[in-house]
Amino acid sequence: MSKKIEAKTQISISSIIAIILLLVVVSGAGYLIDRYNPKEPTNNVAAVQSIRYEGIDGKNALDLLKENNQVATQDTSLGVFVQEINGMPNSETNYWIYYVNGQMGTVGPDQYQTKNGDTIEWRYENAF
Repeated sequence: MSKKIEAKTQISISSIIAIILLLVVVSGAGYLIDRYNPKEPTNNVAAVQSIRYEGIDGKNALDLLKENNQVATQDTSLGVFVQEINGMPNSETNYWIYYVNGQMGTVGPDQYQTKNGDTIEWRYENAF
């Protein structure tokens, strides 16, 4: 009878060790997922995600944006890039891109001459 008790004790100890190891593995995996899963920026400017305005004949998309917003730009060989709008800068994961009537702009915002009836929208988009 003592062999049965020893066998049950060994099974119980083995079961407890297996459960502990399982918990360690699961909690370790949770830690790794949290650590390597990119999260949205936690700055306080994330509330505004898009800016919309109407086009005006003879004015470009960038000039209209600058009329009612604080805008930082960078001149490059490819044209003007918007780096920041109202304190929300481009980052490694998010950037500002403009759309005209729901279609992504095909030229720089300083080169797109808006028209009456155009809807211009700047979206703070995730790059991934």
